[in-house]
Amino acid sequence: MFHFMSTQMKFRRRLMWRGWRGMWNDDWIPDDLAVYPRCRLCRLDYEDGEEFIAVSAQGRQSAPYRFKPGDFLYDDALENGLYCETSFASVDNTVLVVGCHSDCLEFATKLIDAQEAQGLRKLKRQRDDFRMELKLRVVSSDVFSAAKRMFGGIQPLTRVKPDMVSQTLLNRLFQGDSSWHRRMVRENKVQRFKHIQDELVWNAARILDPNRKLPLEIWTMIASYLTKSYGTATFVWSTHRKSSTVHRSYDIWATYTKVDGKIYLSKLSNKRTAGAILLCRGDLKKRERKMLYIKEDHIGIRNIFISVAAPPFISPPDDPTRWRNHCLKEIDGELTFISDGTVIQHYLSDAENHVIASRSEVFERCSWPEPIQEDELKSLLPLNIKSTMGWMRPGEVPAEIEIIMVDWDIEMTWRSQFKMRDLPLNRPNCVGYSACWVSRASCKARKGKSSPIYLVGLHAHETGESLDFYQDTDAETCQTFWTYMPLQAGEQIKHIWGKRGRDDRLTLSWDTTLDRQITIGANGADKLRYNSLDLWHCVAAPTTASPDRLWMRYLDWSGGVVRSLAGPVRENNPERESKPSQSLCREMKDPLPFLLHSETSLLNVSRVTACRLTDGTSSRVSGLVLRFQDGCETAVGNVRLDCLDEDAIEIPSGSPGLFLGLSNTDGLRQVHEVGVVKSDCKAWLNWEMFPWDGTLVWWFDYLTCSIRHSSGVEVSNLETA
Repeated sequence: MFHFMSTQMKFRRRLMWRGWRGMWNDDWIPDDLAVYPRCRLCRLDYEDGEEFIAVSAQGRQSAPYRFKPGDFLYDDALENGLYCETSFASVDNTVLVVGCHSDCLEFATKLIDAQEAQGLRKLKRQRDDFRMELKLRVVSSDVFSAAKRMFGGIQPLTRVKPDMVSQTLLNRLFQGDSSWHRRMVRENKVQRFKHIQDELVWNAARILDPNRKLPLEIWTMIASYLTKSYGTATFVWSTHRKSSTVHRSYDIWATYTKVDGKIYLSKLSNKRTAGAILLCRGDLKKRERKMLYIKEDHIGIRNIFISVAAPPFISPPDDPTRWRNHCLKEIDGELTFISDGTVIQHYLSDAENHVIASRSEVFERCSWPEPIQEDELKSLLPLNIKSTMGWMRPGEVPAEIEIIMVDWDIEMTWRSQFKMRDLPLNRPNCVGYSACWVSRASCKARKGKSSPIYLVGLHAHETGESLDFYQDTDAETCQTFWTYMPLQAGEQIKHIWGKRGRDDRLTLSWDTTLDRQITIGANGADKLRYNSLDLWHCVAAPTTASPDRLWMRYLDWSGGVVRSLAGPVRENNPERESKPSQSLCREMKDPLPFLLHSETSLLNVSRVTACRLTDGTSSRVSGLVLRFQDGCETAVGNVRLDCLDEDAIEIPSGSPGLFLGLSNTDGLRQVHEVGVVKSDCKAWLNWEMFPWDGTLVWWFDYLTCSIRHSSGVEVSNLETA
């Protein structure tokens, strides 16, 4: 039986050091096993309140439980806690437990029993026929010995315990199948459900009602009840996991199959079989260094291409397919693929065994939105945000690169992959960039220590773009806040520099063609406690002659926070001409070290636009966009373009400064009003004036801010957003 644990117990169990238990018990399973929000058998997501059963790798099954994302429970049969995952992010114990609908598990058990019983009946008929043949002719003792070895080991079916799963079904549940734990977009879920339902309706009406006596609506209603059973049957009846190896020296033939209305790669062979299609000709001489491009989605591999140039690529809207890019060396004669029996799902590369020979191979375990040429892979310089050994210089393959890969393995299993998203750079219609951050409540440290702030993503603003991406980001991640970096007409990015500070705090500095340095993130000029990390490193050196891009790496296909950045660095050793100004930041102490830092000069400001966030009945000013007399713009604080005030504040001549109406409630300091004069309509606000001859410094996160002013200290060519 299950019982709910208190909130304190939930976090205590997750933070408990459990390593000592495994020293004396090899079968020990960690507490709080993660259960994905999808049935392992029918591969359909759980609806709220649907009943599921968790099955461990040892064959034990839990009691039925109604799935609710985010719940912690404890099961006496498994002697472990269960955590209902809210997403499909990878965890370190994915292979230790799987979840199934209760009715799907019961149906699969009956199917397995029927298959084994049918197999025994067939084997019994073969044995009787063999014995009859032995009676008709004289045989030697060796034949009888062989017959005994062949049929003597046959035993009748033994019933398993009610709380145990049969070994046959257990092998099927934990085989190498990747489709069950990857997130599908909503359109694919609807498409898969509709395809299964249509196929059931057509087959049921054709077989059971050939005279069409029942209306189609009745069969559609029946099919809706059989959808999960259909998915379970296709899973159980598929063959077991196996690998196929092909050699590049010979012709490679491919066999395809259709799953949920989509065509997938089913088998690869050097021999031509019925229904096989020639994939590529044999490469006996191997004169050219080729790439292996793999097109796949959440179910498996759709197709592969072996060529020098990338295959033609057309990306339809909401395309769920991804690409993997592998550099094939001359010694790579054999290519090994893993299949679940129906669809080829995985390619075994050298990166799986941590044999890293070049920077391009670092990205072999990453999935990309399009096929990437080898030259571009070689030019990328990876920066691991969460590791102190994440830097690589162009042309170098340091020894610690293997350590980086080990860090990646801690975050994921071999079935998971890193997802790469691109940030367009230096496009002709680009008007600025924005960075999205999050400070998760679950990651907050104890009192007196800083709270981690993570980079969620970077966005390039273009003329006439839709601002719906703000709502899309809010739907995936709660309590996000943004920094905005406006660009002038014709301004482009020359370099992007990065620096990690204490608690893995990230700072990015953007050098532009107008000799501006736009810095975002933590206080990049603050003196860090670790001097070895107080260094600027080149993240990207994009070309200004044509559009380029910066890549962001996420854990698995579920998104989340940025784990690392990879940008093009085609120079041998790009040197920084000048670091961001540090005079102001060293004079002014950061009031709250876990806030993001932003600053701008107030000299020659002609217009101010407030970014106003509304939360229920109250509203607050989270940031400002300032326009100067020369036409350029800058921003401070949390700025979203979809929340800017329609009426900007024009600065009249003779204005003494910028007036901000602030409040301080329960330790949260917020701005509510902005103006060029003090307003008397809201007496409960504390009005502060910031003269136009100084520098405005604005620390902020999602809820609070801290604003300072430095008179007489100008920030030359520095806008910190």
